[in-house]
Amino acid sequence: MPSRKSFRFLGFCTGLISGCIGGGSSLLVVPYLKHRHLTMKDAVAVSTACNIILAIVGFSGSILAGMKVDSLPDYSIGYIYLPVLAILLAGTYIGVPIGGKLVNYLKESTLSYGYLALLITIFIIVTVNTLTLIH
Repeated sequence: MPSRKSFRFLGFCTGLISGCIGGGSSLLVVPYLKHRHLTMKDAVAVSTACNIILAIVGFSGSILAGMKVDSLPDYSIGYIYLPVLAILLAGTYIGVPIGGKLVNYLKESTLSYGYLALLITIFIIVTVNTLTLIH
């Protein structure tokens, strides 16, 4: 088991990098947990549990930060636009049970390669967006 110091350092680096690139902490936590010999299924489960806490904090912050902004569209609570929230919740409600069942049928290597493909896709998107902003 890693030391508390190691976990604190991981938490700091994860927060810093995720905040800078706008990606979820899963981009860093899952590979770290895989390196610590967790199965892909367990690494994703732990990361998801951490992300729920981060999502609640981010959601609350977005509401509070936008409460006094007058120029937001109708159906907004702070910076949260309720129609989009409804779509995201519906997608989550549909996708989570499917993913939960699917993960039980896929091999560990398939999950790992799928996650690697996801990381590469995110890297390409972030790189293209960054290069587009520079020009």
